[in-house]
Amino acid sequence: MKRILVHIDFSMASRASLKFAIELAAKAHAEVYVLHMIELPFLQETTFGIQPYPVDDEQLEKAIRSANRMFEEITKQLPTKVKVHFNTANDDIVPGTQAFIEENRIDQIVMSMRGQHAPEEFFIGSTAEKIVRVSPVPVISIPRPVELASIRNIVFPTTLELDQDDLIKDLKELQGLLHATLHILQVNTPTNFYDERQAWERLEHFARHYDLGDFTLNFRSHQFERSGIIEFVNEINGDMVAMATHGRTGLAHLFKGSIAEAVLNRIDHPIWTWKL
Repeated sequence: MKRILVHIDFSMASRASLKFAIELAAKAHAEVYVLHMIELPFLQETTFGIQPYPVDDEQLEKAIRSANRMFEEITKQLPTKVKVHFNTANDDIVPGTQAFIEENRIDQIVMSMRGQHAPEEFFIGSTAEKIVRVSPVPVISIPRPVELASIRNIVFPTTLELDQDDLIKDLKELQGLLHATLHILQVNTPTNFYDERQAWERLEHFARHYDLGDFTLNFRSHQFERSGIIEFVNEINGDMVAMATHGRTGLAHLFKGSIAEAVLNRIDHPIWTWKL
């Protein structure tokens, strides 16, 4: 973890995610890339058919100057030991983020999120959900201001497959940076059922296979996996949830949904997601 991207719109929520990113960067000896997406709309000219006007240069320059003033204000409050790069871009947030990740070799995203869906987000999804769905690098979604040092218990729900080397490598790095205990969780559901003996054998084999340290093994039964995860987090007073996501989009996402996104919208803790 050497390059951390954090989106900022200068709201209190995004400033909290920047603070978290800087604390994480200090631990990892990483750099922080702050990105403010301007997202100026295109206007439509219809005299000779629908044609988009180019972005108004004056309006764009005004937005960039305003962002730079805010960057200067934030810079005064930053610790000197972490290198922070400030950037603006005029693009839609998802393709703009994808391009920025590639151009700057980003390997971790930190961003603020909303705790519940607004009604209009049923189909379009929140910004955090969109980024989680497409990001090629891990994303830490922050629902509220939180101190990095307070994260001591990471809940890791998993289906216990043994083909997750890259995922586990990144998760172990995060666990090591936070000096946290990893709580490995298997949720038994009617559609994904193992008897108790099988479940414990699989949990123990999983931990041995990946040579995990400072962990607990946990098995719970519940009708729905997402509800079982949330109940377990509350039961042990977990501080963070780490989950894999398939990153489905379009109709596949609409009809199959995402357990990671369901948890993302129903829990008040940071969530680290890793796209399979």
